[in-house]
Amino acid sequence: MSPAEATPAGDQSKGTIRVVQLYPRDMNIYGDWGNALVLQRRIAWHGYTPELLEYNVGDPFPEAVDIIVGGGGQDSGQLVIQDDLQARAGELKEPGRGRRPDAGHLRALPALRPVL
Repeated sequence: MSPAEATPAGDQSKGTIRVVQLYPRDMNIYGDWGNALVLQRRIAWHGYTPELLEYNVGDPFPEAVDIIVGGGGQDSGQLVIQDDLQARAGELKEPGRGRRPDAGHLRALPALRPVL
């Protein structure tokens, strides 16, 4: 689908989709923040208002997240985030963190799986 086909007529949003990028400060060696920006753009093309958030060690975890993405990092980055990630593992795996009862919950964490 091209951006022109995906963009609804007018400026009316279908709703807000909140995306959180996990640990962009320490886990971003493959351009993962760029992937989150592409996701943000694609959400907008489909008529939703994207809200792109980031979560790093020590930050309060955002509430009512619809999509969680995480990237890869060097061993030193994995050491920085591993305890925090393991402490949040149950929360990240739990379905239904979305705000809407019908909200899907997409997790794209392939690079972070070894740390979990």
